[in-house]
Amino acid sequence: MKKELKPVCTRYKNQVFRSRLEARWAVFLDELGFEWEYEPEGYDVDGEWYLPDFYVYGLEIYAEVKHKGGDFSKAKKFPEATGKDIWLCEGVPEARVYEIHRAEGGMILATPEWDQAQGEGRFFWEPAYEEADGTYSEEYQDCFPKYMQAVEAALNYDFKF
Repeated sequence: MKKELKPVCTRYKNQVFRSRLEARWAVFLDELGFEWEYEPEGYDVDGEWYLPDFYVYGLEIYAEVKHKGGDFSKAKKFPEATGKDIWLCEGVPEARVYEIHRAEGGMILATPEWDQAQGEGRFFWEPAYEEADGTYSEEYQDCFPKYMQAVEAALNYDFKF
């Protein structure tokens, strides 16, 4: 029988998050210099209540955080129901491409503040430098120290109880 892991409520910067994973994403966003709001507003998505995890100012996008293999089905319906884009943050922050579901329809692959987007407060849309699993090769990661510092900060942050 597979044991299901329960999320651990975690405090970061006077905000209580429903999971440690969400708090790690907040650290990541802070390190990249983005202002964010946690669970700012709920929406009706096909008759179901949906509360995105973050709104990221500067990128002007909602973000949903789930563990690897998590269920993003409501989040994927969000753009069509609301006319707003959403970034699917799967797993811990890392050097990889992420799905962005667009209000005007469709999905693209992108990374915030990577390559030509670095320092511009935007996503680098559909980069072509990723490996088959969506991650960037180590030699390419060395080109973007601020991004990699944000990843390391998120992964290594010492949350106190």
